[in-house]
Amino acid sequence: MTDKVLKQLEAWVEGNSYHEEGLCCPDFSCCNGDLLSLEVRELYLRAYKRNDVGTMWSVESMTLSKMAKSRGVDIESQLGKASSREEFLRLANSGEI
Repeated sequence: MTDKVLKQLEAWVEGNSYHEEGLCCPDFSCCNGDLLSLEVRELYLRAYKRNDVGTMWSVESMTLSKMAKSRGVDIESQLGKASSREEFLRLANSGEI
């Protein structure tokens, strides 16, 4: 847990989304303006503080799926191809999914 990321997440929970050294907020609201509910943002922050990667990945997956659907992409069928967030991002960036 870095101080900069924690500060970014705390601001995000309060509704202030911004990039931190190239890192998007978990819901990408710094890029698209669509904040997750306060309840979900608080859940994510608690998970981050506990290093609960499973909960964090679930929130990020939900957000990516929602964004993809809004653009006409069925990402849910693609998520099973990745075993982790890093693997998913690698596959997405390479165009494999």
